[in-house]
Amino acid sequence: MKTEIEKRATLIEIKEYVEISKGVRSTGELGDKIKEQGLIFDTGNGCYVLTGCAHPGLAIIMDNALVYENIKGILGGLHDSREFEILTGLKIIALGHCTGHKEKLKEIFPSEFIEIKVGLCLDLK
Repeated sequence: MKTEIEKRATLIEIKEYVEISKGVRSTGELGDKIKEQGLIFDTGNGCYVLTGCAHPGLAIIMDNALVYENIKGILGGLHDSREFEILTGLKIIALGHCTGHKEKLKEIFPSEFIEIKVGLCLDLK
């Protein structure tokens, strides 16, 4: 796949934590078997973590994101994570397709929970 991308664009691989542009950072490559990265968006009024499917584990992703301290929310998939306590105190918990325990999370965090569906728009300021 990398070869195909390189034919059409400049491929820049990110392995370590890095600022991609103003207010957008990558956690860097996380995980052993399935590698993923998280993105951290700084809105100027707090940070939000964007996950893929969270295969490396929610704790690993959040530990890497917490270098920014003011994490206000998480958006994406949480795979089969049961590390619910990590989400305590977040203002937005927007979860997508690969989250295994949506109903439980909705029960624990009723006012913070948002199910990600096509067309969802969030004002993160």
